[in-house]
Amino acid sequence: SSAASDVYKRQIQEGLTREQWHILQYTCTAHLVAISGLHVQMIAYQARQGTLFILAWLRAPNPHKTAIIVSQVATTSYGFLAGFGVACQRALLSTSLRSLESTTAIRLESLERLGLCAVATSIVSPHSILKLSFILSYGMSASIILLHKCGKKSWLEAHIGTSIVSMPFNLYFWHHLGLISPITNLIAIPWITYLILPLSLASYATMILLPCLLYTSPSPRDRTRSR
Repeated sequence: SSAASDVYKRQIQEGLTREQWHILQYTCTAHLVAISGLHVQMIAYQARQGTLFILAWLRAPNPHKTAIIVSQVATTSYGFLAGFGVACQRALLSTSLRSLESTTAIRLESLERLGLCAVATSIVSPHSILKLSFILSYGMSASIILLHKCGKKSWLEAHIGTSIVSMPFNLYFWHHLGLISPITNLIAIPWITYLILPLSLASYATMILLPCLLYTSPSPRDRTRSR
């Protein structure tokens, strides 16, 4: 798992030059190519919706429970692949709690769920609370939750609001406001969500599974001998 994780992270991150990283930071899109919680949320959503679509077509019973299981398997597998970074841990724990809520009578507020994730992360890995990734992941998540508590907003208003609440973090840690963030992420997030990430994961899964299938399938010579 660790070897696969290292390969995956190198393929995503080491293919970028220092100049490209600077561009990603100043356009506030670096989070899209980092091993981030956003990826886990993307995979959870796509796995759940894809499973619901297939099961609805097959008219299978209990499609929602099956979709939850498939989503959990997909996100956990990605966690193993990505190396369980702080943001990845937060998103995985949050997804698991949401799944638990949908199948039981347990109900949690968004801030309560985030607090439980932070407590669990600090217990498993106490030193992580001092990391920049912990501060950014949980700080941004708390800011977005508080933003949504201010009232119901359209998708565009929520997107612009998220960019605004991220500006203090950009200013403190990277010394720029990232005023272009609403425009760049409006274009980049759908592009990454619906095209780049699914194709990348599909190609990576094919790279792993295809040699196994070719190794286990009988060769034409073996088939001739069996006859």
